[in-house]
Amino acid sequence: MSLFERLGGFTAPIVQWAANVAAPTFTQKQAASGAGATMTVQAQAAAIGSAAAGGILTLIGGAPDGAGTGGYAQISSSDGTTVFATFPGTGIMRGNGVVMRDGSGGNTALFSNNSAGASSFSVYGSVTYSFSQNVSGSGAGRAWSWSTQSAAAASGGNGADFNLTAGAGDGAGLQGRFLLNAFAAGGLTNPWAWTNNTVTTPTTGTITLSAAQYVCPRLRVQMTLTGSITIVFPNQAGSWRLDLSGVTFGGFTIAFKSGSTTSATVASITTTTDFVDVETYGGNTISVGTL
Repeated sequence: MSLFERLGGFTAPIVQWAANVAAPTFTQKQAASGAGATMTVQAQAAAIGSAAAGGILTLIGGAPDGAGTGGYAQISSSDGTTVFATFPGTGIMRGNGVVMRDGSGGNTALFSNNSAGASSFSVYGSVTYSFSQNVSGSGAGRAWSWSTQSAAAASGGNGADFNLTAGAGDGAGLQGRFLLNAFAAGGLTNPWAWTNNTVTTPTTGTITLSAAQYVCPRLRVQMTLTGSITIVFPNQAGSWRLDLSGVTFGGFTIAFKSGSTTSATVASITTTTDFVDVETYGGNTISVGTL
């Protein structure tokens, strides 16, 4: 018997290894010199002029028997020692995305290209999902960064917004909460820990907040004023809370500005005005309130 058995006719051919072949592999012979060649597995393209869909490329884990569990599709390193991604049951790759299915054929996740300018990742089912990295083998954990698309070089365009949205409620139900959690010795805590959120200079004149500062929703002003100051916020929609408990006024004042509009001044702080809420709306509009 050959290592391969061909089953079915030419309309739906199947190439299959014989049952006694251990760990069969599709591969190309090692390169005679230089880098290895890229290998592509592609489903059939639709006929020219047919306006029909392309064929679906399906990766299917082996079917279980009895109480066994279904096999899964897996992406590994070249030596097979590192697994980069595991797709339970069945993974179906198609022109507009990737569908992952469990062993029973139910959809578990979908990577989708919704249109030329929009893509999405969705998960299915009633279980709780999480994205996480395995515990470090030794030493500190590694940082994990998610970033939206940057503007093209020399385009003068804006970077893309980063949106995190809790699930919508239904009927009398409430929208889900947005929580920032950090692991601590005693368990989960909910800190709001920001860098670049302290304003200390100059102590007189105009302070134009840098992008690294105004991305923080909470700012702490710490200084002894040597003259009145104006803190300038971007002329766009935003919301900030400022802690002024570290300011020594000495008879001087603090004002807040967005675009061409300057707010009323704050001349002192008490136990009820340690904190100031600043709201900007773009179009040279700013609102300031004390707490």
